[in-house]
Amino acid sequence: MYFVHLLKKMTEKGAVRRALSLPNFGKRRPQASLDKAGSTVLTDGKVSHTPHPSWPLPLRNGIRVIRGVMGLLNRSTVDEQLFQRVRAIERVLGATSPTGRGTQIDKVYILRRQDIVLSSDGMTAEEAKGSIKAEWVSFRDAASEEPRNEDSVILYLHGGAYCMASRKTHRGITWKLAKYANCRVLSVDYRLAPEHVFPLAIQDALSAYSFLVNPPAGAKKYAPEKVVFMGDSAGGGLCLATILWLRDHGMEHGLPMPGGAALLSPWLDLSHSMDSFRTNARYDILPDKVKDRILTENRNHYYIKDNSFLKNPLVSPLFSTESELTPLPPMCIHIGELERLRDENLAFYIHVFKNSRIQMELYESQIHVFQLFNTIYPFADESLKRYGEFVKRVTSTNFQPDQFERSIVKISHADGYPTSPLTIDAVEALLGGQRKPEESVVLKGLMMKEPEADKKSGFQIG
Repeated sequence: MYFVHLLKKMTEKGAVRRALSLPNFGKRRPQASLDKAGSTVLTDGKVSHTPHPSWPLPLRNGIRVIRGVMGLLNRSTVDEQLFQRVRAIERVLGATSPTGRGTQIDKVYILRRQDIVLSSDGMTAEEAKGSIKAEWVSFRDAASEEPRNEDSVILYLHGGAYCMASRKTHRGITWKLAKYANCRVLSVDYRLAPEHVFPLAIQDALSAYSFLVNPPAGAKKYAPEKVVFMGDSAGGGLCLATILWLRDHGMEHGLPMPGGAALLSPWLDLSHSMDSFRTNARYDILPDKVKDRILTENRNHYYIKDNSFLKNPLVSPLFSTESELTPLPPMCIHIGELERLRDENLAFYIHVFKNSRIQMELYESQIHVFQLFNTIYPFADESLKRYGEFVKRVTSTNFQPDQFERSIVKISHADGYPTSPLTIDAVEALLGGQRKPEESVVLKGLMMKEPEADKKSGFQIG
């Protein structure tokens, strides 16, 4: 993809390094060795990475560049000023993010719902004021005779660990979704950490949803059942957290449940209690987090004020509970077999929401949000096509949610992308005996102190 290509060129020329005043960024890292678990570990104790044999060269290069960019905010010198410099670069790169011919982007401002104040989670009335930047992404194929579905819409919440990225950086995904789902996408810039912490991102997501179903004068009104929440990584977790809030409080504010949710590698467990966060470290793009000038022993993530929020169900939906009276809308979740968040998603499906209408797809040999590489890797594009079909299905006129069958399958990267069902025993084998999250051993929050090698595994940045 052009985004990855541009980052690679900037890294080679040192432009990113100079802009951020990071003298070691992009330079060759120390020699590595294998630890007892088989992960590649650098001499300073940090996990290095191993390309999977099935990955084609363009994918390997793209993954390497993304890891380098994520490493910008993974050093002990990180402070709020560095965040501002990183975001300045993101704005430049986001403006060049590729879209296909026929894509139209229209900027819009959304007023926050001042009557929605999540006061029990520490939000103030003052924080419910103001507006949110968003954009409409639409696609028209001049060669297609199929008219665009004007009655359906995707509400997209981007990933980035709640602290990075924007609607612009994710246009490479949102324009494809607009194409494959044949509907408009509303992509939202919710408030980011560390300046803005939980629950402000949820309030922004609720305001954006209200903009669709209870719009201001002159704006199109969408039926709730025609709205599909979508998001990747932190954005996927935010989608699910917002839906959980709607389940419990939505009707009090005139906000029914949406028609569906489609989540790309959602971040469901900020406590990192599941094994794959460690066992898949050598393949995935997600780094271990080190302490810096913002994070402390009692604050493992920028998104939360302190670690007392780690198991809050609206922060980590893995610790939420299923409701028989108010089921979640039909959901489609795609995860990578080699990503660090794999097990929390499998546990969510098999143990936490074991009766809900969820269709989960496990993509062979793939990493976290592999869909980012959709323009250079057809397997990633296949995932987006399948999401498009899901959106079309759940927003169709004759769709009956009760007919949406629960399933979990594995998608092979072989020719034709054959699909095979996963049995409960197969999923349990992947989980290695891990049960419900409350029965798991949860890490206590000791992050790595650069450059010591004797600490427990650190915590993910996004």
